[in-house]
Amino acid sequence: MIGRGNYIGAGMMRLEQHVRTAEQLAQCLRAEMRPAGVRVVNVFPGPVDDEWNQLLPPPKLAPAALARALVGALREGVEDLYPGDVAQEWLARWRDNPKALERELSA
Repeated sequence: MIGRGNYIGAGMMRLEQHVRTAEQLAQCLRAEMRPAGVRVVNVFPGPVDDEWNQLLPPPKLAPAALARALVGALREGVEDLYPGDVAQEWLARWRDNPKALERELSA
């Protein structure tokens, strides 16, 4: 299952809630799909360099880099993937102070 969305801006679900919901759904899907050999990976990329994000400033993640990261995660058994510089920065900041990042992204 692949979903797409940018959750930046006022009125969107709080970042922490979004991450927790995705993690819980993935956990259930992993348990249900594992016997069939299906692997489930949460992918939390920063902005991807595509038509959806053309108005956002760099840095953006190249689609090919996102694909390589996902394939690598599947091969290595990674369950949560944060590809690209922006995603890595958000992850570090979220781990440090999730409420501060949430306020910044919803401003």
